[in-house]
Amino acid sequence: MLGSAFLVLAAAMVGAQPVEPNVPKEAIASLGYYVGEWRGTWTEDGVACVSEFTTRWVRGKYCTILTGAIRTPKGISQTTLLSGWEALNKEIVDFSYSSDGSHSIERWKIMSPTLEIAKSTGVSADGQATSSTCRIEKNGQDRFTQKITDRKEGNQTKPDIVIEYVKSAKTASPAKK
Repeated sequence: MLGSAFLVLAAAMVGAQPVEPNVPKEAIASLGYYVGEWRGTWTEDGVACVSEFTTRWVRGKYCTILTGAIRTPKGISQTTLLSGWEALNKEIVDFSYSSDGSHSIERWKIMSPTLEIAKSTGVSADGQATSSTCRIEKNGQDRFTQKITDRKEGNQTKPDIVIEYVKSAKTASPAKK
């Protein structure tokens, strides 16, 4: 059924002229900031954790796709995340799915060129509702800090975590190479 909808959409688009993305410049700048290869580290339950991901634009530069892996005390999971502008609420929305069965939706408000704050809701790998507040502070073009607070999984409160991300040298901004 879904395949039929795609065929109808594709048929309607044949011969159509490309449409410029109707996405605010601040949202394009925010999405574009994360394009490249990143590595994040933090400690959770006394164990060192690592997040490694690559973000790229889709054709037309109206949204991004992130793919990567996260190593935590619970194991390693592969993650895919789609990010784009949501015009109704004027925010960037992320939809993520992980190989462990978890997923989440983050709704990001761009507070300034260096600060973004999101509310996250989702489901853990074992089927528990999750929620948190995420705060990203950009430290130049090649570093950012993500603070995840107000974490809940089911009825359990989880400790805050702070993840320090660094862009890979091969995708770092030219001034930093």
